[in-house]
Amino acid sequence: MTNKYPFDKQYEAVLIKNNSDSKSRIKHSNGTHMEKNNLGLYQPIHPEQRETETYKMQIQNSSSLYDHKIVSSSHNDNSRISDDLDDVCIKHKEQYSQVHKHEETIDNTFVYEIDLKYNQGNEQDKNWMEEAKSILIKMGENIKIINDVDKRNSDIEKERLASWSLAKWKCFTENNKNKRHKLEKMKVHREQNLMRRYFYEWKQKTNIIIKEKNERAEKIDMFLDVLRSRQEELKENLEKKRKTKPAYDLQRNEFKNRLNIQKDIIKSQKQKLAEAEEEIQKMKIRQILEQNKISRNVVEENVRETIQNIDPKLKVAANQIIKFKNDEKRESHEKAKKLVESMEQRAKERKLKWQEIQERKKQKAEAKVKLLEEQEAARLQEEEEKKKKRIIELKEKRRVEQENARKKENERRRLNSLSVIAENFHKKKLKQRALRGFRENLESCLIKMELADKFYIYQLKRKCFMAWKFYTEEITAEKEHLAAHFYNYILKRKVFDTFKEIYNTRILNLQVAIDFRDLKIQEKYFSKWKAFCRWQRRIVQHQMKEADKYYCRRLLRHCFLRWRELPQIAFYEREKDKRIREWRDKVKEVLPDFVPFEVE
Repeated sequence: MTNKYPFDKQYEAVLIKNNSDSKSRIKHSNGTHMEKNNLGLYQPIHPEQRETETYKMQIQNSSSLYDHKIVSSSHNDNSRISDDLDDVCIKHKEQYSQVHKHEETIDNTFVYEIDLKYNQGNEQDKNWMEEAKSILIKMGENIKIINDVDKRNSDIEKERLASWSLAKWKCFTENNKNKRHKLEKMKVHREQNLMRRYFYEWKQKTNIIIKEKNERAEKIDMFLDVLRSRQEELKENLEKKRKTKPAYDLQRNEFKNRLNIQKDIIKSQKQKLAEAEEEIQKMKIRQILEQNKISRNVVEENVRETIQNIDPKLKVAANQIIKFKNDEKRESHEKAKKLVESMEQRAKERKLKWQEIQERKKQKAEAKVKLLEEQEAARLQEEEEKKKKRIIELKEKRRVEQENARKKENERRRLNSLSVIAENFHKKKLKQRALRGFRENLESCLIKMELADKFYIYQLKRKCFMAWKFYTEEITAEKEHLAAHFYNYILKRKVFDTFKEIYNTRILNLQVAIDFRDLKIQEKYFSKWKAFCRWQRRIVQHQMKEADKYYCRRLLRHCFLRWRELPQIAFYEREKDKRIREWRDKVKEVLPDFVPFEVE
């Protein structure tokens, strides 16, 4: 490696890399620092300039922490405090950006001058030292500007601390106000609860007393109502007995009317049955004709299909068979007409038989009616005799009831006199009981008032002590909570910063290795996949060719076998049709009305 600049020959350098910045720095053994710029040139770093960089990092960290505090406090503070803090942060960031721009201009001028001097060659080595001195003088002037910047930064920190302390003071005062308001509301709420509780207890006791009085009055009213109702019932019973007279309605001609109605119903039902039987017979004949038509159509369709599917050589024989069948159809049609005529004759004979049966039934019904009339006449005579006996018994009962009524009236008068005496005695006892209860109630009220006053004083003392106790516990708990929260926050921040540094270094080291490993794995498996796809494609092509050959061989064999079996199948079909025809002819000889349900 050839060194560009003379100071690289004089000093042995050590390269220090920062993970956060893109620059690389060189540290001399004496302690001087040099930095590599974006142009690839090294420049010496002044110690004051290095301090400014560290100060910038501190400002950045403080600003980020300050923003975090503002965010955390904004949930509890008011909107005014957050606005003040935002204004302070904006001013602080503007000043920091101005300082950063000024330092960048200084660095660029310094680097540009050094690059011009180094590029002139080895002939100007002597003049370089003199020019470096002039550059150092300029750096001294720039140091004064940096000191002014430090003063500005210190003023910014003072303003930031003042604003932060003011925000904390406002938060503290507002929290205290909120606590006072809460305590006052708690006191008012407790007093209201006490008033409500004792008012409800007093109201319940008064309601119980009123209910007891109302129940007593209702019981007395019920007793009086019962007595009045009994008196009224006795009066009504006496009046009814005087007014009522024996009234017996004789029921006659009921059985005769019932028989006439039943006869009319039977006649109408018989007529309906006869009409229904006629309609049923007509429906049966229609169904038979429809079934014949359906079976003929099915047979014709099957014959047509078989003729179309048979070879042309056999179609001539099929046409002859069709002609023969047409002749058979005509004969079967004539037979069907004969069957219909025979069915009509049978229906007429059935009607005549049915009329004879109905006449016999009418004669039997008339005989039964005569018997019923005779039985009813005998029963009416027996009922008249029984009614006469009942009239005599009722007269005797009336006499006995009148004697009992006289005895009851005497007893009622005696009970009325006794009830008046009982009512007067009951009123006296009620008055005594009411006065006794009133005296006891007054005594119990006085005792309870004394107990309530004592209990009220005790509860007031207890509430004051509990309020003071809760207030002290809340204050101590809040302080402990704040201390624990602040300690956890600092500890978490330290741990997070260390974890962040470790994580960044680990990611940078692992990222290159992972990318390289993934690339190699992709290359390896892509080549394998490509070879496997080629191999599979060849196998599939070979299998498809063999499958086509096998399919062609099987198809030729199947067609040949079907062609060889065709005359045998036609012979079997002819024999089958003959057998079916013979079977039908035999069945028709036995049953002329037979119609095949299924035709194959």
